[in-house]
Amino acid sequence: MQNAPLDYGILAKSLFEQYLKCIDQEVTRLRSLHQSFQSPKELSESDSVTKADKMLLFPCVKLASDERDAWFDSEACRFKVAQSLAKHTEEISQRGFPVASGFLVLCGAPGKNNMLNWAKGLDCIVTLLRPSELQDRGLNIAAGFPPCGVEWLHLPISGASLQGDNDRATVKAAASALTDRLKIGKTVVVHCSAGLHRTGIVGYLALRLLGHSMASAFELLGQVRWETRAELEKIHFKSQSSAPNAEASKLITAAEELLVECGSGEGAHPTSESSV
Repeated sequence: MQNAPLDYGILAKSLFEQYLKCIDQEVTRLRSLHQSFQSPKELSESDSVTKADKMLLFPCVKLASDERDAWFDSEACRFKVAQSLAKHTEEISQRGFPVASGFLVLCGAPGKNNMLNWAKGLDCIVTLLRPSELQDRGLNIAAGFPPCGVEWLHLPISGASLQGDNDRATVKAAASALTDRLKIGKTVVVHCSAGLHRTGIVGYLALRLLGHSMASAFELLGQVRWETRAELEKIHFKSQSSAPNAEASKLITAAEELLVECGSGEGAHPTSESSV
């Protein structure tokens, strides 16, 4: 299955590994709770533990103190936790699509009136807009962008044609910064204006840097944001671009060239506009 043209096996493996990680985190959390209760009666009468947690902890607190750690290491414990998570999927909901150890969001720029809601659940924002675009949209520190507590990397790219003197180096820098954060479990959003061309090439190159094939990178882009994948496919495979000019049809070609440059250690270093 992993050898299929679109590498669906990689997607399934990524989702499965993410679910196993959620189970491990839940077992660790429950392990930290059991010592507060000497008996099932104490647990039952507690107001500090949810009903779902009580159901999971009852088999544990029935055991002697020196037997409880072994219970948390058992398959029976992990199976009960997996069942609980399946019944309460909202408790493990996460923004973005799982990529590497983190989550990736690709989108257009936020409106100045919905920035807090837009940034909810994010660890890092990678902004590809030119300074003039930020100003035109009212996205500045005085207006509350980026929201407090979210890392912000401002890596402006002039446009879809990559005609600016630093555009290619900036694409490499943005993709490198994105991969670094995804590898350590961060939830990262990448955005330009519409979330199509500049966002697409950075997202695509990041996925290629993470080891995905071209087919897999396209498929993952579609899972993260269908509109971005569809536009990149259209301009690359059909040469029918809605970009400002025909140069945008070379985005994937440019990304593949940049991938070679990154492999040779020639990538640029990202410049963090601010981290608040």
